[in-house]
Amino acid sequence: MLLKDGGYSGPEYDRVLLPPVEHAVQIVITGAAAGLEAASLVPAGDLVAVMLPVPGVTPTPGDRLRMDGRVYVLQSIKAVRANPDGAVLHFVLHGRA
Repeated sequence: MLLKDGGYSGPEYDRVLLPPVEHAVQIVITGAAAGLEAASLVPAGDLVAVMLPVPGVTPTPGDRLRMDGRVYVLQSIKAVRANPDGAVLHFVLHGRA
């Protein structure tokens, strides 16, 4: 589940943080095999994963990924495309618990 901030509500002087918006996503591979070029530099306990694209949902740094009972804050995201102008084939995610 990808968790994106829900934004704020109310007047500027009394903002209320809305609950996160949950998006069902599909993770197809995790670990160093996910294709991060410098996977050996990823600290122990961090997550490296490949996520398939979901229409209308683009992961961004700071989003959270809930997987196997743990929540990871996304540190970096790499969109992988067949060509620069093509559709996103998948995202490589680096998350930290």
